[in-house]
Amino acid sequence: MNTLWTFGDSALERQTRLRPDMPKHEVWTEMLAKKLGMNLRDLSWGASSIFYTFYHYRQQCKNFKPGDIVLIGITDLNRAWFYEYSPAITTEHRCLSSSQVTPEQKEAISIYFRDFYRPDIDIASIQNFLDMLVYHQEKMDIKIIAFNTNSYTDEHIDIPKELTGNTGTLWQDISMEEIFETSEEYDEAFKSIQHGCKTEVRLNHMVEANHVILCNNVLHSIMTREPIDFKNGYHKKLMSIKELL
Repeated sequence: MNTLWTFGDSALERQTRLRPDMPKHEVWTEMLAKKLGMNLRDLSWGASSIFYTFYHYRQQCKNFKPGDIVLIGITDLNRAWFYEYSPAITTEHRCLSSSQVTPEQKEAISIYFRDFYRPDIDIASIQNFLDMLVYHQEKMDIKIIAFNTNSYTDEHIDIPKELTGNTGTLWQDISMEEIFETSEEYDEAFKSIQHGCKTEVRLNHMVEANHVILCNNVLHSIMTREPIDFKNGYHKKLMSIKELL
């Protein structure tokens, strides 16, 4: 049996049931693996950086078999992998709010983001990673689907047509659109959650009905090589921010 491999952040992570009040339904990658008749091997981690994704892809690519399918979510550009066994401590506000980070380390991380962080270098590195994926897809006889998970990344990262890509993004066009309030209010609320290194109640930041729709849209993209549609046909304006906390 072939394998559906997933790499990325909370847009793909299967084991996101971090709160007792989180729903028990299948996530979209689980649904997709069943539709494809494949095993699911999830190497994603919520809030992780693109370097976490790249590292684990390189660790696992030797295990890919012809006919396997690989899904890769390209996450936020402003994340770094500081702590090997805590890959979710990636952004400045997560580092500053974490009890695992010492005051000296917090100061150093703030200096890094303020004075040394180079998004242009990250963008170049990600584009090189994507070029490598195009090569691997052809040489390994596998199918690789890469997509940007948020609009900031989508504005700066061009997914090669060979890797399918995306129209719209999960974060802005599904997650935010499920909420009654404005995107600015949602951003502030989510940042507050993240300050406590917690998560919201939705699996992969979506309600169950939108998991079903996304699963079908990704399956369509696998079969047709058309970009994954994150914009059209999803359920919107379903809940208030307070229901997520």
